[in-house]
This record gives sequence, structure tokens and C-alpha cells, in this order.
Amino acid sequence: MKRRTYLKISAAQVVALAAGAHAQEYPARSITLVAPFSAGGALDLIARAMAEKMQAQFGQPVVVDNRVGAAGMIGTAYVARAQPDGYNLVLGSTTTHGINPTLYKKLQYDAAKDFESVSLVATIPHIIVVRPNLPVKSMQDLIKLSKERSLNFGSAGIGSPHHLAGELLKAKFGMDTQHVPYKGSAPAMSAVMSGEIDFMSVEVTAALPYVKANKLKPIAIAATKRSPIIDLPTFAEQGVQGIEVTAWYAIFAPKNTPKPVIEKLNRAVVKAVSDEDVKARFASLGATPVGSSPAELDNWMKEELARWAQAIKVSGTPLQD
Repeated sequence: MKRRTYLKISAAQVVALAAGAHAQEYPARSITLVAPFSAGGALDLIARAMAEKMQAQFGQPVVVDNRVGAAGMIGTAYVARAQPDGYNLVLGSTTTHGINPTLYKKLQYDAAKDFESVSLVATIPHIIVVRPNLPVKSMQDLIKLSKERSLNFGSAGIGSPHHLAGELLKAKFGMDTQHVPYKGSAPAMSAVMSGEIDFMSVEVTAALPYVKANKLKPIAIAATKRSPIIDLPTFAEQGVQGIEVTAWYAIFAPKNTPKPVIEKLNRAVVKAVSDEDVKARFASLGATPVGSSPAELDNWMKEELARWAQAIKVSGTPLQD
């Protein structure tokens, strides 16, 4: 064997052995799970449930760090730039890894290239809610009314899932609707409740308290099946071939995190989402636990990036600075 070839093989073996040793020792200290949105929201609550169960498995602290701002970009970019050692993770979402990459001209991270996929964690469907005195009871009613007179719909801001869902409805069904953006889903829902706007697409978790209080009227769930926390028919059940709008959450690590570490994290996440306590906590949010392999999350990401890029194009939403 030539000396140069031998040295190359030896170097590769050293790297492999080092990665294996690191994985055996991992985690040797606390892990930070970045939640790029505010405390108290669905993403934050999901992150805390995962951190608790992963900490119990690893015997090391798993700390949730709410690094908020810029539609989740600040916290997500922080993890993209972190050391690829498995000690800084991010709970990504539809917004951070599905919409932002197409919506923003300049992004401080590349959702497809700057991360290693660990696992999907959960999904939460959107529901369509209307103001209480709007004379509709179904999606068919809403579509018909929108063709008789112009309606307006609200969102958490330009380019948010709520906005793009409304634009997709408009394009698919030929609805005469106008978009009214707000600074967050809470003020948008308040506008629906007060009658300032007519309807919106929103996560079932966020809308449920107001639905129960009869302040919002739900007419359909934008998913393939009903939610366990609200008995609401799907688009298909109402005879409408609708769209599927689902908020999703997944854990990512910085690019080049050693494969053995990713595998160890994946096993921990999959075990955590199978925990009965986690299932119950997710159910209270209207969330479905979804464990996956890293490869399955890679494929999911490709589909989501393509889907939301198309939604942004169809909606005519201008790219944001």
C-alpha cells in the first residue's frame, strides 16, 4: 500500500473513531434547545415538553432558550452558526424552515444547507374561523358569499401561514377577498371577533379558547382528518376539495453535526414523542406527535419548501427585505 494512501485511510479512521467517541460521551453537558418564538405559544410549549423528556433520557439539562424576533429568524440563525457538536438545537417550524427561505430576500441562514435534520416532532392543523354574525355555516357558504360581495381576511402578518392560507383559498375557489395583515395572530383573531374583518385561517390551538367562548365561529378544518380537540368537518366532508394548512415543528442541529450524535438525538426525540404524557400535552394543544427519521424530515423539508414557494408565487406576495 502506498504511504499516501495509507495516511489518507489512517486520517479517515481517526475522524471516524473521534466521532464515535464523541457520540458515546454525548451529551457530557447541558443542551440548549432554541425556541425562536415567544414563551407561552404552541412552539414554546412543544419545546418545553421535548426538553423535559430528553433531559430525563440523557441525564443532562436540556434548556429551552427563547431567542425571538424577525419571524423566528434570529433564533434559527443563531443555531445555524453554532458549533456542530449537538449542544445547540432549534425547534424549527413552518415559518422558519418552510416560508422564510422563499419570502425574504436576505436570510441569515439557508434552511436546506445549514442544518442537519433530527426529527419531526408535531403538527397542528389550521381551522377556518369567521366573525360570529357572518351568515355562513360551512366552507361552501363562505365561498358563495365571497362571490356575492367582497370579504376580508386577517393574518399574523404578510407572508405568515395565515396570510398564505387565505391567498390559497382565494386562488383555488375564485373568492373575492382582501388581505388585512396584523402584528400577530392574537390581534387578527380579535379583529374577527369584533367584526372588523370577516374570517381567517388559524391554528386550532390559538383559536380554541375563543371558539369555546362563542367569540369565533369555526366552519372547517384545513386538514385531511378531524382534530381530537374540536369536532369540525374537513373541507372534503363538506364537498369541497380544499387545501391542507398545517403548522409543523421539527428539531434541527447545525450542519456537520456528527452522524452518531444526530442518531442519538433522533432516538431521544422519537422516544419522547411516544411518551404518553407528551401525547396528552400535545393533544391539549391540538397537536399530533410525529416522530421521523432524519431522512424523512429531509424529504418533508423539500416538499414544504416547494409548497410554500408556490403559495407565495400564487399569492403575489412581494419578497420582504
